[in-house]
Amino acid sequence: MSFAAHAAASLPNVKLFKYHSIPAYYLLSSLFARQSKTMPHSSPNSTSFNLIHASFDDCFTEEYIHFIDQCRAQDPGREHGVLINSSRVFDDEFIDILSRETNKKLYIIGPVNPVLISGNKDSDDDQRHDECLEWLDKQRDESVVYVSFGSTTTLSDEQVEELAMGLEKSGQRFIWVLRDADHGGDVFADEKKAEKMRCLPEGYEERIEGMGMVVRGWAPQLEILAHKANGGFMSHCGWNSCMESLSFGVPLLAWPMHSDQPRNAMAVSEYLKVGVMVRDWEHRKEVVTSMEIVEVVKRLMVSDEGMEMRKRAVALGEQIRVGVSEGMITCEDLDRNSCAFAVSSSGTRCVLEMRMRRRGYIELSCRTSNIEAEKLKDYVETDECIKACGLDRNTIGISSDSLLDSQFTRKLCSSECYNSCPNIVDLYFNLAAGEGAFLPKLCVAEETSARRGMAEIRSLGVATARPVIGVACAPSPLAEPAEPTEPPM
Repeated sequence: MSFAAHAAASLPNVKLFKYHSIPAYYLLSSLFARQSKTMPHSSPNSTSFNLIHASFDDCFTEEYIHFIDQCRAQDPGREHGVLINSSRVFDDEFIDILSRETNKKLYIIGPVNPVLISGNKDSDDDQRHDECLEWLDKQRDESVVYVSFGSTTTLSDEQVEELAMGLEKSGQRFIWVLRDADHGGDVFADEKKAEKMRCLPEGYEERIEGMGMVVRGWAPQLEILAHKANGGFMSHCGWNSCMESLSFGVPLLAWPMHSDQPRNAMAVSEYLKVGVMVRDWEHRKEVVTSMEIVEVVKRLMVSDEGMEMRKRAVALGEQIRVGVSEGMITCEDLDRNSCAFAVSSSGTRCVLEMRMRRRGYIELSCRTSNIEAEKLKDYVETDECIKACGLDRNTIGISSDSLLDSQFTRKLCSSECYNSCPNIVDLYFNLAAGEGAFLPKLCVAEETSARRGMAEIRSLGVATARPVIGVACAPSPLAEPAEPTEPPM
């Protein structure tokens, strides 16, 4: 319970972190709705704006809303940071805005589900004995629709029958997880109604044999989504299911039922364009007919549009998995002690910025610059190189001003720095080149005479009153390592 977490945070040397199982765009939407604010620097017609400000009525009961309001009122807001189950691959825009609006340090730790599955795709793992996985092994690549609506979503008997007929008429192969505990179309209904068995049309399972499979009970969802035969996921769009589907590059047939699901469905179908909406939220009380189901299934599985969605989903999944497996570095996620001289996973340099907050409070935050590193990605500079090159972890901005300091230039040109710290040398090589200077020549001048080195730098104009934001046009030592650029020591 939350009170236990806050009590623990009152103890000496204990830090409190809040965890959110929903994405940043949903948190931002909720925040802006409470504060009556709008997305900054965003066109009202943009998909970003619409995702944040779209209105979805009747997502929650009044009791649930009252409970959340009570929890929010009792929250002292003493957390040191916020953990979010999301990924910067698709949530980056909203993460940055949320961080600024809340003035909280955000840690993006998603996806929390495994992204490397035993038996995944082309694996020959002999330990997989689940019946539906064995059935998938016999199907063509990307030919099967996986249908599952989670553990808190319900369908009426009429809707179950329409879905059954729609899947059969579509002619597409499918695995349908139909829980016997489903009841009456209301997630908040009396649990006693959950005892009845779900009935399919007479002879249905016999007719679909070979084309489809109905699973009554638990199914290995991650293994199914990771399987090479899976080509789509018909889902209620609970966030866990969305993250699992996106992690494995599987496009979605979005069928939201309640809670955060309508906005998630909008995110995958309109913002990311890796899904098809089965039923718009405004028609949530209507039964989706079998022919409507046939249309959306074929649209995803056999149309050119569906093929493009699948390509986008696959690319998105690869980016997410790479970010998890290789430890993706995002500048905005770094703290002040590792930001300066770091290089993000995109190859752009991180910069420590200083902002004046209210009441004179100074805040240091890490941001992404527009300066690219030569052949470096996912790198945080070592303490040894920071010391050897005469630098400081708390360096603000990126500027060539340091080259005017003879003591710094001497350190930079020393063998300990120049020969062992290519990241730093590359940065200052480009900063010097951006001002028309050649770093090896400056190092030679510095070695010959500190006064002459200073004069040479000034004569070349390597003095700027602000951080340098351009990228040098000259090749750096990292770009052409064979070039004899080592200064004589």
